[in-house]
Amino acid sequence: MRICLRRLIDLSLKPYKLESEGTALALHKFFESRLRFLLEEMGYSYDCMNAGFSAGFDDPLDAMERVRALQNIRKADDFVALALSFKRIQNILNQAGSFDGDLNDSMLSESAERALWENYLGIQPEVQSAIREHDYVRALGVMASMRQSVDRFFNEVLVMAEDQAMKKNRLLLLKELARLFSAVGNISEIVREG
Repeated sequence: MRICLRRLIDLSLKPYKLESEGTALALHKFFESRLRFLLEEMGYSYDCMNAGFSAGFDDPLDAMERVRALQNIRKADDFVALALSFKRIQNILNQAGSFDGDLNDSMLSESAERALWENYLGIQPEVQSAIREHDYVRALGVMASMRQSVDRFFNEVLVMAEDQAMKKNRLLLLKELARLFSAVGNISEIVREG
């Protein structure tokens, strides 16, 4: 059954008419630990839980579906490579600090960055559709299909270019990728085995 855990907690605390934010937060954390325990008992790995829960667990069934999809696809070669690239994207974005703005596709001067942007635009509707349908295996599979364009981008493009406008635009491109991927979970949490 699909539920909104936060809403149920808020509704259950409402009759008590107390300051309930702290209690609601404590209950939310309690339910997270219970869900983690149940998933662990079912055989799911901690890194897939961390990755899946990063996109939220307010709907426990949805969180479980994301964790299941991550567990199922984690060994695919394209996915493993993409998880490593995603980790690299996250590191670059973390080092870049806070920035905002909109990507200017006319500034994508290198063929590898144009190819990555076109690949992103091509898969975005299918990924978003799969996420709306809770078909996370399909969403992750489509994301994994970007492996070659992501690898090419990192091999051929200097993200931290001297030209500040170009650098910011490239960071915005990576931010778009990270936002799309994070809807299923923080795949950089997946630990590569071996």
